[in-house]
Amino acid sequence: MFENIKLLKKELDNAENKPYIWELLNVAKEYKSNVEDFSLQKIENSLRLRNNEICSEWFARKVDDLKREKNKKNCSSLFGEIRAIDNCYSVWYNKLLPSQKDEGPDFLAEDGLSWIIEVNTPSEAADAKSEIEKNCKSQRSPINFEIQEICPFGTPPNSRKDKHDNVQGEAVSKIAQIKQDEHQFKEDKINVLYVDLLDPIAFPLNIMDEQYSPLIAGNNGFFTSGAIWWAMYGRKGDPIWCEYAGWWGARLPYIMEFNGKLNKKSKIDFVVFSLPSKTIVFQNPYRKIPPKAVLTMTKWNDFSLNESWLDVGFGCFRKKIVLKKLEIHRFIKAMEKK
Repeated sequence: MFENIKLLKKELDNAENKPYIWELLNVAKEYKSNVEDFSLQKIENSLRLRNNEICSEWFARKVDDLKREKNKKNCSSLFGEIRAIDNCYSVWYNKLLPSQKDEGPDFLAEDGLSWIIEVNTPSEAADAKSEIEKNCKSQRSPINFEIQEICPFGTPPNSRKDKHDNVQGEAVSKIAQIKQDEHQFKEDKINVLYVDLLDPIAFPLNIMDEQYSPLIAGNNGFFTSGAIWWAMYGRKGDPIWCEYAGWWGARLPYIMEFNGKLNKKSKIDFVVFSLPSKTIVFQNPYRKIPPKAVLTMTKWNDFSLNESWLDVGFGCFRKKIVLKKLEIHRFIKAMEKK
């Protein structure tokens, strides 16, 4: 198992950033989170393409980059691209064109339509993990345990407390800022932003699961705004809730100070999120996109149609987004009256 990864580790034995790379490629770890396991599986699957005539030169360059790279964030990005190539190849096969130089888009594809695919791998924020609280005791039992809060996109700075900022608001803000500079994309192409959420150091647990939903039901009757959904379709003035429960009172929501990534002028047609065991796609409701392109977006490995937001051809995609927000607004109002 993981034979291709083991061969890669031999090649990277003298890499500049070997400890960090070994942490990312720890196939011998006895207990792996689902993020770690899925990340390793994606890398293993991608490495099977090393001898493919289309991908061989690309892989040789990426391995050389990993040998020389000293920056952890850049190493994480390189592994994100390696994980992504297997998923991209499943969509376009031999029509996929990996970039043969460091500048320009990560991938191109030609299948009757011209595609540009840019990969982004969010790395761990400086304040992603709180201090571990040790020797905590339950009121109901004498068992000691430890608590650590994980916020992969960071926590709000103290200077913003007057704006009722919260962890979900910080995540929405950071996700919406991914690839703000769209110079790699072209107006006359089909542009795909591929967001890899499989870095096991930034996401030690699968805590991004369900964040693609507009509203998430939690424990004890709490509800939370899904960070990914609102980062795509939120608008300035929309409330972002963190642990809302109308009948118990609630923390005040963060009020968005910006429009979501796909709710403003953008060249991006689709944003693809790669999560453990599923791939979710969000479509830009303001771009004129051929139906063939929408159909192509259903070919990703582990694609989830029920959880993706695609225009399936009924001509009311924007209305669907507006109605979902209205539904949540009415739900929150009904909760407040209980």
